[in-house]
Amino acid sequence: MKTLYSFAGAFVLFCSCLCSCSGKEVPSNGKETEDLPEVMVKFISEGSKETFQIALQDETVPSKYFIVSLNHYKDLSEEKYMNLWRINGAVLALWKDGNFTTLVDRLLTDGENECVIRDYSDESTMADFTGGFHGDERIDIEEGCGVEFLADGKPVDTSASFEWLPCSKFSYRQLSTLHKTGSKINGSFVASDHRKIAIHEKVTTFESSSYATRNSLTFSESLPMYWYCGICCIGHNLADRGCNEDMKMVTFDSSGDNKLDAEGKCEFYAWHDINGVEVFIQDHVLEGATDLQTRSFIWDTANYAKYYKRFPSRGGYEVSAGESFVSEMIVKFAVR
Repeated sequence: MKTLYSFAGAFVLFCSCLCSCSGKEVPSNGKETEDLPEVMVKFISEGSKETFQIALQDETVPSKYFIVSLNHYKDLSEEKYMNLWRINGAVLALWKDGNFTTLVDRLLTDGENECVIRDYSDESTMADFTGGFHGDERIDIEEGCGVEFLADGKPVDTSASFEWLPCSKFSYRQLSTLHKTGSKINGSFVASDHRKIAIHEKVTTFESSSYATRNSLTFSESLPMYWYCGICCIGHNLADRGCNEDMKMVTFDSSGDNKLDAEGKCEFYAWHDINGVEVFIQDHVLEGATDLQTRSFIWDTANYAKYYKRFPSRGGYEVSAGESFVSEMIVKFAVR
């Protein structure tokens, strides 16, 4: 796997080739404003609602931040059966006089932006995908499962809300169980026995105007499945046009088509000239499979230009009990 440094270098090269100049004069010290923190974190606790907002400083315009939302979802109903944390959106905002003002919203939309699997036992009757947004994932059932939050390597106290905390890195580690998803028979939901099918470790780190999510799956039983080892709900306010590493540009028009559909690809670029934002995704399978066994595509709908990386590239894969897989996806934002 390429290092983060080569990733950043590729991103800079991409920006120099594809981005229009902002025309903004930067002072000789290389800063547009006074020194500001690379990352700021805010926590909101209101009854059962718990939310982190993670502000990631743009690398060229220090007063502009990409604010990513991280929410706690708890719904123990038969159909949802979830208790987990996940990324559920992002905006671009301006920091001025101690406050943020949103400039561009819905850069990421409310959907799964980290990891999900599909039970392929009988896809025609499975009610949903498994994990994250789709449910059937719990941090509160098995001993040792749970979540921890770290700012610059130190635990974050979530006993009460707090305002913007400066740091250089924020991360969370979640250990959860994935459970058998129910079925949909003649339009009606039929609950499963909720048995455990896998252990999921997710470590998502926010720094350097990006987030990196590393997902590890260890299966508890044999079953056919496919895995979206990379998944990101990129809004049309961010993705107007895009390309993969082949550099063949496409325009996203909400057609409902799968675009940039190709096997073995590991990179995706998207940008929006009018809104002045762009994103670079780099995604690799690290254990259990190879990138050559995967397929990437962008589902271009009215909601988003959604990035998927799928293992296996077609059909399902029969996992064995005890078999493990690891992947890492880096999502890096920038102001154009």
